[in-house]
Amino acid sequence: MFGNMRLLHWVIAPVWLLAAGSALAGTAITLTCSSNLTVMATSSNGATVFFTCSASGGCSPPPTIEATPPSGSWFPVGTTTVMTTAKDSCGASAHCSFTVTVITPSIALYCSSNLTVSATGSNGATVFFTCSASGGCDPPPYIVANPPSGSFFPIGTTTVTTTAGDACGSVTNCSFDVTVIARPIALYCSSNLTVSATSSNGATVFFTCSASGGCDPPPYIIANPPSGSFFPIGTTTVTTTAGDACGTLTNCSFDVTVIHPPPGLRARLDWPYPLLAVSWMEGWWQTGALNSPPVFGLEVMSPQSLGGKHNWSVFTNGFVRRINDTFLVKDSLAGGALYRLNNAATNPVFIPSAVTWGANQITKDGATLTGTATPVADNTLYWFEYGPDTNYGLASLTNSLTTATNPASLSAAIGGLALLTPYHFQLVVSDADGIQYGGDQYFTTHGLPPEVVTLDATYQTLCIDCAPTILLNGTVNGEGTYFAAYFQYGLDTNYGVNTTQFYGPANYAAQPVSATLTNSNLIPNTTYHYRLVAFNQSSEGEGTDKTFVTPSGR
Repeated sequence: MFGNMRLLHWVIAPVWLLAAGSALAGTAITLTCSSNLTVMATSSNGATVFFTCSASGGCSPPPTIEATPPSGSWFPVGTTTVMTTAKDSCGASAHCSFTVTVITPSIALYCSSNLTVSATGSNGATVFFTCSASGGCDPPPYIVANPPSGSFFPIGTTTVTTTAGDACGSVTNCSFDVTVIARPIALYCSSNLTVSATSSNGATVFFTCSASGGCDPPPYIIANPPSGSFFPIGTTTVTTTAGDACGTLTNCSFDVTVIHPPPGLRARLDWPYPLLAVSWMEGWWQTGALNSPPVFGLEVMSPQSLGGKHNWSVFTNGFVRRINDTFLVKDSLAGGALYRLNNAATNPVFIPSAVTWGANQITKDGATLTGTATPVADNTLYWFEYGPDTNYGLASLTNSLTTATNPASLSAAIGGLALLTPYHFQLVVSDADGIQYGGDQYFTTHGLPPEVVTLDATYQTLCIDCAPTILLNGTVNGEGTYFAAYFQYGLDTNYGVNTTQFYGPANYAAQPVSATLTNSNLIPNTTYHYRLVAFNQSSEGEGTDKTFVTPSGR
């Protein structure tokens, strides 16, 4: 019997234990997970994320909670599922899950607005700008601009591409344009000029043109023909160009008209009183009252005694008044009284005239001086005085004249002059009655031709994805005068294409000259010939031939 009871005990015990465990379990476990989380990455890989889960019910003490990965873990960029379990001492458990999503923060990039600046040199300008960025990971985003602020921008429009990035790997871009323009030049030409010829061929004419604006230094001016040139009879158009170191050019023009002077007749008057010696121009008469001043622009000369008469052996150009077909002259010492040239008391003596014309065939050290004379005797001599001022100091060879050619066109070649130097000169005619002076003229000698050097071409890359552009280089020494220069280039030494002209200052230093060739006008992978050409007021100079090879296209 007792053996059977022992068996019953062992059979009942487990049931009781199960019942006891169920009784001890109490209420069920309630587990509350965090909601799904989205956070910003704090580095390029992810972020540390904290979260809270809670549980209640179950046996005493309260249930424990385990999360995988736990709160405070490093979560990579992307979405991670967190598995959470709550357990109590009675062995009961509950489960839930949620997601943690780590995203990279966005970057706000602010580019500069489009910029337009004036060139400060012949090729462009150094330009500064500001771009900014915010947001992104910590530390703040970095900014890279191409080309960067403070770069040298060529004349024209260049696009600046700007990139901002952060430690989280976020990247954003923006762009803007920098346009470099050459400042305009205001060029003021002379008005149209009309002058009387000072020789049988024309006249030396001086004029003034001015310019302002442009790059620093102020613009230079080149006139063709230049001021002080000899202009032939008729109308000549003067074309004037102003340029600056930025390569800006502007032009204007005006006309110089040289007209024939009226025919002239000169006379010396022998008179009981000291008379003013005059010349008159046929056809240039004026009318008026007898006591009106008849002579304009004449000098009062000192008389010389000759045979008991007062004689004027030197006189100047001027006009007399014609009244009732009578030519009148003015007595210089008798209270301004007028005397008729055809008065019986007068004895007009015609003497040789002398007129100084211009200089031609001007070189760096010489010129040909010209004039005309009207000899009245075969013993007439002439020569030219010349020098750096109206004291002259130098003279050409003396030559003789006869009355066979009347009037006589005269010339004399002179040499040994200094470069780029103004010289005064005048014709002198002499006979037994005295010396006649033709009046002062002047010219400026030319300088040396420009010294031109062609340098090697260089390559410029203006943007990351652009093919290099070709920069032709050289130097020009204008030898003390303004110069114009340009490059010739082509597939052989015939060239065929000229770049825009560059104008340089008047000094004796080698000035750098460059020109940019765009790839759109060139054949890729091709050899080109080029040289630098320059000219000043004297002549033209050419640099040696060089070559460059265009890059392959992109």
